[in-house]
Amino acid sequence: MASEVSAVREIAMLPTPSYRADIDGLRAIAVLLVVIYHYGLDQVPGGFIGVDVFFVISGYLITSVVAREIAEGRFSIAAFYSRRVRRILPALTAVIVASLVVGYFVLMPGDYRSLGWQAGTAVLGISNLYFLWNTGYFDQVADLLPLLHTWSLGVEEQFYLVWPIILVAITRLSRNAFLPVILILAAIIASSFAVACFHVSEDPQAAFYLPYTRAWELALGALLVFAPRLPAKWAQVAAPLGLMLVAGSAIVLTSSDPFPGMNALAPCLGAALVIWPSERASITARLLSFEPLRQIGLASYSLYLWHWPILVFYRHYNLGEMPSAPEAALLLVASVGLAFLSLRLIEAPFRRMHLPNLRTLVVGISGSFVMAVSGFALAAAEGVPMRLSSAFRAMESREVMWTWDCPHPTSLGELGKVCVFGEDWETSTDRVFLWGDSHAIHFVPLLNTVLNPGQSAVLFHACPASMGGTYHRNRRDLPDYRAKCIETRETALRFLENTPHIKTVVLASLWQAGYLSKDGEEQPNNDPATTFYYALSETLEVIRASDRKTVLVANFASFPFDPMGCVFAQSTLLRTPCPPDALILPSSGYEERNADLNSVFSALAWERVDVEAVFPGSSMCASGICQTEINGEFLFQDHSHIRRNLSTETLEEIADTIGLTDAID
Repeated sequence: MASEVSAVREIAMLPTPSYRADIDGLRAIAVLLVVIYHYGLDQVPGGFIGVDVFFVISGYLITSVVAREIAEGRFSIAAFYSRRVRRILPALTAVIVASLVVGYFVLMPGDYRSLGWQAGTAVLGISNLYFLWNTGYFDQVADLLPLLHTWSLGVEEQFYLVWPIILVAITRLSRNAFLPVILILAAIIASSFAVACFHVSEDPQAAFYLPYTRAWELALGALLVFAPRLPAKWAQVAAPLGLMLVAGSAIVLTSSDPFPGMNALAPCLGAALVIWPSERASITARLLSFEPLRQIGLASYSLYLWHWPILVFYRHYNLGEMPSAPEAALLLVASVGLAFLSLRLIEAPFRRMHLPNLRTLVVGISGSFVMAVSGFALAAAEGVPMRLSSAFRAMESREVMWTWDCPHPTSLGELGKVCVFGEDWETSTDRVFLWGDSHAIHFVPLLNTVLNPGQSAVLFHACPASMGGTYHRNRRDLPDYRAKCIETRETALRFLENTPHIKTVVLASLWQAGYLSKDGEEQPNNDPATTFYYALSETLEVIRASDRKTVLVANFASFPFDPMGCVFAQSTLLRTPCPPDALILPSSGYEERNADLNSVFSALAWERVDVEAVFPGSSMCASGICQTEINGEFLFQDHSHIRRNLSTETLEEIADTIGLTDAID
């Protein structure tokens, strides 16, 4: 052990750690970037990089403490995790408890159920994995999840589960050589960064939430612990350059840019340049030590914890809308006030406690277990739907509104596992092929009500049928979207060609005319309807058969916002009153948005004897006001999708109204 300690002292060359007010100033800038980004300040569209700055700071500060303890021969895993428990858990638990209490009065059951999962996973340090798996297309909108911001705590805690062990191993392997420490850390940084860049192009959501795609940011901060001090003249250049990289990234980047990956390099390097120890404090360091900034930096953890749920719960109260400028200012003041109260009454007292390490760990683990069980119990109770009257139970969550039990889940060759409804697929001689995106999924219950005796139908959930041939759509959030559309189109066409007795093909999607490109080149924006016409014609020509017809299902009417906030404003939940006409959809809005699309559908149905068109929006908006309620049931589950758990009576009435019954005969 003595030789190891000697080696570490030579390798690390660590001076006695001293408090650096400039790092607290950098913390303040990081948390303020995050806060103003979340509160919608357009001038800082890349404020989310504040979290990455935090990662670099954390890697530096925690590694400096651990490396010093290893060098002095007094490092203890128990002591390390005891400090983490006292640093992280008390304030986090307070925020979680407050969120669960407020959520009881504000959130829909489905959202409250989700909050239970968020609370349980957050206190266990794995909420980043929960959000990775539960922020998809039909999950709750991510920016309305009260504990979404705890994903970064999950990344940190998972990193620090292994980092002290890696650090001990590095010091043992390095012996008396300085270079191996740098090389091993550089290898960790390079490999993690390469994985992050790969995932950003292949799976952006995984790149954002997974710990090994963020590990390079924390390891970059750790590397600074072992770096030689910057000469004073270099520090005078490095620190302001680093601050400019951080500020520039916050101004230039936007949420639509691929991230983390290459775009995270500038803010992280910027943070590293500011943090890099120097022989004398730079002018930038003295500016960052400005007392108001330093105080905000000291409260940065609590401010980060409190600002987000305060904003999210207000948005739930405000029917999903962002606060106005005066409202945002009041919410920000409340966040800062709670942050300093949390620092004084919760963070500081727990950090000053001198309990035995083992006792601290036992108390922390036990408290986390109790909190996690409470959250999971809330989720198991389905968000306590008894809080609401029976009239709202059928709409208590997205999952409930989307519920429709497939009668015959079946594997059909290259289609894989699909939903078959109506008669048995194998014995039927009159088959229906429903092809489209999520709007084909919400169309299944309607189609099921009008199937004739002997008819069998299958749902093929893929891209809209207008894409994947000559015409495409690129999506930044799904880098493989174009390739997926090509693949699923080819699969559908092969299945149609090789499967006998498919007499009817139903194409249903959320159709949009202005987003297609031909052979990868964007088409002129002045003629999107023509582009859409040729894209859909291409598909119709390929799937045509002698005894087959195609039914084109145009768009339903849609809201310009998610109407569920207004629906639940009529319940006992704490919500701001909704305008009386908020849930009224004038037909003029539908006609304006869908005129070009409907003209394309009408033209194709007139030109081709094998094509019929169904116009749900036009049929349900015939009286000047679009129908949003039938038989006392609100029809929508969000701005454009129809509920799948509507009663059979209501589904039949919709099918008759839009002409689906006649089209399928």
